Amino acid sequence: ISQKKFALSIKIPYTTLSGYLNNKHEPDFKTLVEIADALHVSVDYLLSHEQNDKPTNAEEVALLSYFRNLTPDQKEIIKVQLEVMKKQNQNKKI
Repeated sequence: ISQKKFALSIKIPYTTLSGYLNNKHEPDFKTLVEIADALHVSVDYLLSHEQNDKPTNAEEVALLSYFRNLTPDQKEIIKVQLEVMKKQNQNKKI
């Protein structure tokens, strides 16, 4: 999902979202709730600086959202595919 589409989905202008992402200003509480709902995370998760495994960009957020909507069997297939790709990347480094 693009940043423009994400901004539309939470009913804010793209320029406002860009300002949030570039640390020019911060969302109000209502907007934080809408962002959290759209990303299927808690507001606490959005505000926490302690978690190292949180998505770092819009692409990772979108992938996580897609993954969360898969069936358990589909998730297992994705995990296996990722392991294969990880091994392929490790072999290329040698």
